[in-house]
Amino acid sequence: MKERDYFEDSASILYKNLVSLAEALEINVFSKYVRFPNAPNQLKKYVKEIQPLLKNNELSVTFEHWTKNDPRYTKNALIFKITKTIQQQRLDELPSPS
Repeated sequence: MKERDYFEDSASILYKNLVSLAEALEINVFSKYVRFPNAPNQLKKYVKEIQPLLKNNELSVTFEHWTKNDPRYTKNALIFKITKTIQQQRLDELPSPS
């Protein structure tokens, strides 16, 4: 997300990306002492729990079900949309148009 302002993908792809990132950081996500979703269908519940933390870090997460017959995602797949938000403080720092 550092180089992009927007991320959109299915729950299964996001889950695979999070597991590979955790493994790269040497976090055992399958340990009973680590609180991590066991499957992609549990990801929404965990993301809802950390949504306030994400909001504090200027990230907004929305969920939607893909109901189109578009081959981009499978039908009725859960889609995560993560966007960067600009807080009001940063808006005040922007130069005013002259």
